[in-house]
Amino acid sequence: MSIPQKHNFLQRFYPENSPISWSKIYNRTLEQEVLAKLEPWIDNVVQGRFPVILPREMVNGEMCWYALTDTEPALVELGELLIAHVGDSYTDFVNQPYHLDPNDSVELAMIEAYSGLRSFKVFRFTVTAQDKQKEERIRQVFNALEILRKQLASRPARRLNLVRHRGRILRDINIALYRQDGKRAHQYLTELRRAGGIGEQNELFLELRCYAIDGNWEKIIDHPKLRIVMDLPRPRVLSEALIEAVYGYQLFGMEVQQDLDGQRQLFESNLAKSYRGLFLTTQKLTSPNAVKAYLLWLLSDKNIDPKLARRKADKLAKSVQCHSDGDRLWIDRLLAEFAHPQEQVPEHTVASQYSQATTLDDFQHLSLKADEDPQLVIDELVEGQWIDVPREKVVALALKCASYLASPEAAQQANSLLNELSEELQKQLLGKPVYAKFASEVRIQLQGQGNEITTWHDWLAQLIEDPNWRGAKAIAEEGSQHWSEEAMNCARFVELIECCAGSDDQRAAQALRDHLTSLATWLFNRESSNRWQSVWMILIELLALDENTSQEDMIFVTDLARGCLQGTVTTKEYSVLIEYMTLMQGACGAGSSVADIWLDMLELLVLYPCLKASDREELFLSVFNSFSVSPLRYSYTQWQALIQLCCEIGVPLAIPEVAVPNERSEEQQISTVDLNGKRIAIYTLTESVAHRVRDKLLELFPDADVRINSDKVATEKLKVLARESDYFIFSWLSSAHQAFYAIKAERKNRPLLQPRGKGSSSMLSCILDCSN
Repeated sequence: MSIPQKHNFLQRFYPENSPISWSKIYNRTLEQEVLAKLEPWIDNVVQGRFPVILPREMVNGEMCWYALTDTEPALVELGELLIAHVGDSYTDFVNQPYHLDPNDSVELAMIEAYSGLRSFKVFRFTVTAQDKQKEERIRQVFNALEILRKQLASRPARRLNLVRHRGRILRDINIALYRQDGKRAHQYLTELRRAGGIGEQNELFLELRCYAIDGNWEKIIDHPKLRIVMDLPRPRVLSEALIEAVYGYQLFGMEVQQDLDGQRQLFESNLAKSYRGLFLTTQKLTSPNAVKAYLLWLLSDKNIDPKLARRKADKLAKSVQCHSDGDRLWIDRLLAEFAHPQEQVPEHTVASQYSQATTLDDFQHLSLKADEDPQLVIDELVEGQWIDVPREKVVALALKCASYLASPEAAQQANSLLNELSEELQKQLLGKPVYAKFASEVRIQLQGQGNEITTWHDWLAQLIEDPNWRGAKAIAEEGSQHWSEEAMNCARFVELIECCAGSDDQRAAQALRDHLTSLATWLFNRESSNRWQSVWMILIELLALDENTSQEDMIFVTDLARGCLQGTVTTKEYSVLIEYMTLMQGACGAGSSVADIWLDMLELLVLYPCLKASDREELFLSVFNSFSVSPLRYSYTQWQALIQLCCEIGVPLAIPEVAVPNERSEEQQISTVDLNGKRIAIYTLTESVAHRVRDKLLELFPDADVRINSDKVATEKLKVLARESDYFIFSWLSSAHQAFYAIKAERKNRPLLQPRGKGSSSMLSCILDCSN
């Protein structure tokens, strides 16, 4: 092989003052037997291959080896292979990860070179022998590792990679988006594309939503295909996210500086033209930033009737879900910029007062705006009194606008006007090919809308009848935000789910699983009530009995169980709940990443104890047994959390001896991760969990300053905490979404830590992994 003269990592790993130096390796002056066995491992480093196993000879003559690989499964395999080849016969290797010391220049080089790996853990082992035997033992270890290298090189390179079903991956994406975890959703999107994808346009929509969830406005604004998206019919939730991106990236800073004139000037001179496509077909905005941006859009339109603009602005302001007093005050300032309804309309205004219009001239003025703002036009066609205008002309313009908008709401508006025509006039109008085409597109939207469904049981009945129903997702998302408590007939809903779950045709049950996040959103928006217990339980059962359970399902079920346990649960219901959770725990794999999910689940059962204590012991023991199969796959912190939870329910267990780090490892761990003197903020509405996290952090780092905040809106106290904290943990699933944007703004470019689950284990892993 050809050894490069320079290599940043290897030159630092083999410094000139060490017995094995880089110059000796490059100039081939190292002992030939050692060099021959070292060169292939050097080549692995140079070529970026794994595993990497490198020897290091200390100044005192001690010889040790460092071994690492790129993924957790590969690390588990490497540990087993090292036990088989060098074991404890030649070395002190015990298959336990070693904590590198950043104060050691060689180990620091490894940290900086490989810490970006998905699973950065290192094995280190040293020859154990008396001086007389040491040289022979070193030679034996080199020979054993050479055998291992040859075996790895000769095994088949092709491995079986199981590709998950695209529908299963898409469900994980939806759950991750529901959890507001854009980074995880983007990982699943990459997996979805590798599995064949769901079409470039749909994948693009998902990608932009992932960026929006994380508040990554710059990536949205600079996305090379944003211009294409603005010209496409798109889901309402995406349109709102894109408008939020424009405001967050371009305008929010001016709001912080209280510069309303600057906002208006920038919007009128640049943004109104650049992002015109975002505002033409947008309706039903609810987020404050999106509403602010749309109000600026209305203010920039010089051709719109001021009274109409004011009425539209008032309507938007009533629908907004304000996140803070600051949002409400800024929206009020924007509203004050509009002409008051009693103010005189300037004579030079091009558009007429459409809501009171009766003449053909007024109608013609309005029709000129159909291409520019079809939503405004169709709203005015429905609300205006067009007495002097032939009705078929009104309907024709409405069909045209509805076709442009491609939304169920606009289709309903146009269809209501069409139905007012006599059969003869309908026949005459639809006899013209262009309007027949418009009407056909409206009918497609109405089929998706499902005949104005406004209850969950009617929605589910339609889904069972047609599992491929195109409008199911749009209606469920709309219902999750706007349907009242009367929309849920629990007995009827549960009956329908039992019917489709027990059917031989599982298409409807599978389709329902894909929309459970909308149902969960609706349920969590309601006050905790025993009224919903049967619904919580049937949704958990539906997921638990699915053969394709994933880690995302486990997180989701834990969240559903939290909603269920907030009500009154009978002993029988609690037992059934634990039975389902045990079933899922055994079906969603193993490893360090899933362990935090298990621990969050167990913690939930500790916070909500059952009347019959023995019921939950089975689940706790099941998790303990899963840990015990491969003890070293789980961190010592995870083991401690598990044992503590078991003790709290009266099941005293001990950490296996092999999983207990030795004194040296504990010292190195403390030196590698040090949060002493740091301010750590924890934002969550589940205070009991936050106190557990704080207690554990103070146990590990006594000089840390840990603050807890549970304010439901963006208070000044919360903003100061976000601005001044070194680390900020934001528990999405357990907090009010209203605070996110304010916290994000205060954090600026500093990380906002978002744990995968609601429990203390997820939060601890999040902060420890980040600080490491």
